[in-house]
Amino acid sequence: MAHLAESVKFHTIKVYLAAIQNLHVEFNCTLNFAAMPRLQNTMRGIKRSLGLTRRDRQPITLFILERIFHSLSPDRSSDIDTVMLWASFTLAFFGFMRCSELTCNGPFDHSVHLTRGDVTFFPNISHPQHMQVRLKKSKTDPFRQSTVITIAKSNSSVCAVSATRELILQSPESTPQSPLFQFKDGTLLSRRILALNLHTLLQLCGLHAKSYNTHSFRIGAATTAAAAGLPAWLIKILGRWRSDSYERYIHLPKTTILQVPTTMAAYHRDNTSTQNPPTFDPWK
Repeated sequence: MAHLAESVKFHTIKVYLAAIQNLHVEFNCTLNFAAMPRLQNTMRGIKRSLGLTRRDRQPITLFILERIFHSLSPDRSSDIDTVMLWASFTLAFFGFMRCSELTCNGPFDHSVHLTRGDVTFFPNISHPQHMQVRLKKSKTDPFRQSTVITIAKSNSSVCAVSATRELILQSPESTPQSPLFQFKDGTLLSRRILALNLHTLLQLCGLHAKSYNTHSFRIGAATTAAAAGLPAWLIKILGRWRSDSYERYIHLPKTTILQVPTTMAAYHRDNTSTQNPPTFDPWK
């Protein structure tokens, strides 16, 4: 760790440690960094000397997705690549998905990566009301027990169910073990390709593309859910967070902060009776 501190940032060092720990988990070996005081002291010293760098990743919101939708205009007459990209965007958003759960960044393996057979529509593909997507591997599922997420129709232009259905109907010759997200030339949707296409579309929409990355879908989903009033416990389940770390994904709108004083004053008026004033006088 001390050697790495000479060339990389503190956050990158933590990624190295996570990789070491993940390797031990895959081989069913025990490794507890918390029980290593020399390592903990070294990391604290590196953190103090290097400081922390915060990546300012902006959320992809429904408003932005609507603008992308109008730029792409994905429908049955559209190019299959356009339909595929739009389906990946909407699934990433409404599925609160990590990029690694969505993309293929190496050789394709149908036992690990998303396939067409991992998507099931209910009651059927002709008139779907919701769908289930099976994730065979994720960050919080190192032993590959798989996780099934359920997504309902949004009844709007930005709808993961409609977009995914359209993608599957575009290529009926594909098998259940075929990649879910694949370009017509056979190229698989990787993290890099997803980011490049996202940045291009954001620029077309007049947005500062460098402020966004592939994780912006997950950040945007958590932010939008919080703004819509969804309870914290539900956001935690939807994003498959094991801790309260989801709270750092939520970008608090400035309008919400500006409403705080009037909300507090209104609460005070509603709960204070003029006939029975409170006995406590803060000015005395």
